[in-house]
Amino acid sequence: MPSEDIPCAALLLAEDLEADMDVLDRLRRDGVDLRDRLDDQRAGLAALGDDLPDEAPRWAYYPWSRIAVRILGPAGFDRLRLDRNRNKITADEQARLRSAKVGVVGLSVGYAVAYTLALEGPAAHCVSPISMSSNCPT
Repeated sequence: MPSEDIPCAALLLAEDLEADMDVLDRLRRDGVDLRDRLDDQRAGLAALGDDLPDEAPRWAYYPWSRIAVRILGPAGFDRLRLDRNRNKITADEQARLRSAKVGVVGLSVGYAVAYTLALEGPAAHCVSPISMSSNCPT
């Protein structure tokens, strides 16, 4: 498969959706490497003192590496991944920031800002950097 045909984003499959599980079965038959990280993540969430959210686990399929990983559902995954923000950004602020759309322009400082936003979790929508070319209005 040519590299331009490989999607550049993970495909998320919910265990409570039959159509998604059909896709996972097809991936399994095609020899995709399946890795289960759910128990480790549940243990991490329990170590934070949190109850497990009542939501179905997900499978994140990374087509460029032919790996599917079983992970917590969205609420549990966000809680575990963003715990480091606990004393910087409140849970309500994190929820509000996740619904924001952020555009970042610039190749050096812009990259650092976009990278930090991705790590900290507030930007749910990514906007590609704008190229300063003849396509830009003057």
